[in-house]
Amino acid sequence: MSNEQLMNLLHQESFYKLFETIQTTILSNLLECTLNGASFYRNMMKVIRFILQSDIDPHLIISFTNSNNTPNLSLKHLKAILDHPTIRKEPWFAHVLYDILIVI
Repeated sequence: MSNEQLMNLLHQESFYKLFETIQTTILSNLLECTLNGASFYRNMMKVIRFILQSDIDPHLIISFTNSNNTPNLSLKHLKAILDHPTIRKEPWFAHVLYDILIVI
């Protein structure tokens, strides 16, 4: 995805609504301890990371992180994952933690 395409995406209100909808359901999918849930969660974190690392207008990045509360979202998810009794046994657990730590 080019920087221009990313900027266009970050100007669309529908993207913010979609992202808000996804983030409310994706954690519960992850906590079901399925590979599918982990895969969707890691993809969401990759999108966040891509936006944060992009070479675009910083105001757009700040607007994105403020709209979805990225810092608190990541910490909230980290706490939920670490408090979960069985998720640590999953083979993909370390990869999910790594993705969260990169975003933080």
